[in-house]
Amino acid sequence: MGLAALCAVLFLSSCTGDRIDNDLYFQAEEAFAQGKLGDAARYYRLFLESGSSPLKRIDAWERLLLIHLEIGRDPQAGMDILQSMNVEYELDQDRMWSVFMRIGQLYIQQTSFENGIETLERALGYAPDDERLLRSCEALADAFYKRRDYYRSRDVLYQCLEKVPHPSPAHEGRINYYLGRAYYQLNNLDMAVYYLRETLYSEAEKNERAQAGILLYDLYLDENDTVRAMETITELKNFYPNPMVIKRRLEDVR
Repeated sequence: MGLAALCAVLFLSSCTGDRIDNDLYFQAEEAFAQGKLGDAARYYRLFLESGSSPLKRIDAWERLLLIHLEIGRDPQAGMDILQSMNVEYELDQDRMWSVFMRIGQLYIQQTSFENGIETLERALGYAPDDERLLRSCEALADAFYKRRDYYRSRDVLYQCLEKVPHPSPAHEGRINYYLGRAYYQLNNLDMAVYYLRETLYSEAEKNERAQAGILLYDLYLDENDTVRAMETITELKNFYPNPMVIKRRLEDVR
């Protein structure tokens, strides 16, 4: 066979392979859109066995995670998918950070704290920018908190602020809230009040402000400081998503 003929054969073979891969991907997408999740998962897996399109491969992995982990609530299947992604993207810093973060948080959800913390620490080493560094620190601090290691939770947050001394309002609010609740558990109420107030009266996201405000309110009630408890609940009324919660809390200080 001449060189030109060989090239033609290879080209046709490549085109045929691409067509089959595309067919598998589009069959998977169609099945997913129709709610046929079992068929969709099968087609996505078949595509991943041979498909070479990087963007479609990422989409296929994400669809499988959605099907098995978020919809199917199957942590082991989710872990298996993430471990496969770990192998595929071992040279891609951005992807590896995302994979390690998700594996670590999945371990924490299963109360496998040692594995979760070890994996989140690896994610921290892969963080490619300040935004993801902050997210890694917050996830790691939260993991230590859930393991009831409040000193380590606090220390991770201070280390985070050393590396990124001027976080965005959203990150600053979350870090201050995490510091406040850690100090509350450590029975250092002065520091707890300081950081919780920093969160409540800030431009942080409403979720962190609400959580900080409720904890601060409970702390004031524990200390029989009804004046500051009322001040706190009044501030919460301005943005707290559930008015009935505020109404019940107000009854506690009247």
